[in-house]
Amino acid sequence: MVMSSLLRVRVCAYAARSVSGFTDGIFFACYFILLHQGLENFQINGVVDAFGLSLKPMQWLGAIIATFHIFTLILEIPTGVFADSLGRKFAVVICRFWRVLFLLSLLVLAYISDRGILGPAVFIAVGFFREFCHATANAFRSGSFVAWLVDSLEAEGEGAQRNVILTTANNFVRFFFVVGSVLGIYAVLEGWVHKVLGLAILAEVVVALLLFVWMQENRQYSFLRVRDFFSRRFLEPIRKSHAVWRDGWKAFSVSPVLWIIFATTATFFALSDVIAYGWPLFVKSHFPHNLERFSAEWVGLFISFNLAAFIGGYFLVKWLKYIDKRGGSTRGGTIVWMALFANTLVALPIILFGWLTMMKSEYGSSLSMFVLCLVVFHLCKGSLFSLADCIRNEFVSPDTQERSTILSIGSMLESLLGAFLYFFGVGKVAGSMVWWMLPAAILVFLSILQTPIALRKLRTR
Repeated sequence: MVMSSLLRVRVCAYAARSVSGFTDGIFFACYFILLHQGLENFQINGVVDAFGLSLKPMQWLGAIIATFHIFTLILEIPTGVFADSLGRKFAVVICRFWRVLFLLSLLVLAYISDRGILGPAVFIAVGFFREFCHATANAFRSGSFVAWLVDSLEAEGEGAQRNVILTTANNFVRFFFVVGSVLGIYAVLEGWVHKVLGLAILAEVVVALLLFVWMQENRQYSFLRVRDFFSRRFLEPIRKSHAVWRDGWKAFSVSPVLWIIFATTATFFALSDVIAYGWPLFVKSHFPHNLERFSAEWVGLFISFNLAAFIGGYFLVKWLKYIDKRGGSTRGGTIVWMALFANTLVALPIILFGWLTMMKSEYGSSLSMFVLCLVVFHLCKGSLFSLADCIRNEFVSPDTQERSTILSIGSMLESLLGAFLYFFGVGKVAGSMVWWMLPAAILVFLSILQTPIALRKLRTR
């Protein structure tokens, strides 16, 4: 029975993250290209007029992407409290519903982009709606999935494996993101976007049904059944949700180590988001003769970056298995030192290339140097993506009822910084490396500050 339950946890975790990676890869490639090309189709004299504003296509693109962080910032805490009050499984399944909605909105964008109809205002409004759906899905998933996985493993007596399983699940994301992004780019180039998006929607529906039927809810929510959602019993946890928020915020606010850890991981994720959306804009602005139009050459860049991230995550799994064999007493400290090393390696290539660009060096105008720096960045990002989850879970007690709320507070900090970078850097991501160098420098500073605080906390536990 224990093995059967553990197998169900693994299958649900890996299936959910694999489909997320696959559909995220499709949407990222299709969405960015369709949105950028659609805005260019609507421009007159270099600007797009909508809602009384006249902005360049790149500025509209930055504004639309910025709304994702703003919506996520607003929704993080309510969804985290929701998951801790009514159940993590419920929140994860709702997340899949919103993912279907944002993929459907991308189908609408593709339809408008192909035919150039309905005008730029409708096109941009659909883009904002898609970001709202994506932010809602992300908010429901951000704290609830990790909280569900950690608590499920603790209930099965396999809490020591949480870092390995969580990192393996994230590697599935990276691998299938490569598959999805390549498929998405070729879909745009070959004109079969609608079929690929239909495949992505089907995958989300199937995994939603799998999770609904087979995913086990955490033990503390066993008193709720599906039929209870239509009775007064369903309202009782909602009435007590303010206590969940109060206890979660109290646990977070009185812990200096949580503040510094979540500030560091928030800076890393915000930097990753800026670069994920910013590097194609930078390439189009600074290397127009190399890659003037979106073409098959972009596929090579997507593959190289995301394969580097997958390789980084793969070696992290091997290393985590090794330190787990050495014993739990050394695991926390090793992860803290690994995080410092990875954070530094993530930031250095960005700072180096930014410095070369600002110094007007010939290397700063080299596409090869730019690609090399981003390959190193993604290699370390692949490991740090999972290390961020590992280090956060090391300092949140395994029996914490408000785990989703605490993790959502950390995600809120990430969204706040991401919204700031996009909102104040609209149109500047492609024009200046400052918007990449600033969070990279902050990341190094916070990592250095985080290490002694985290190690001291581990020694006093």
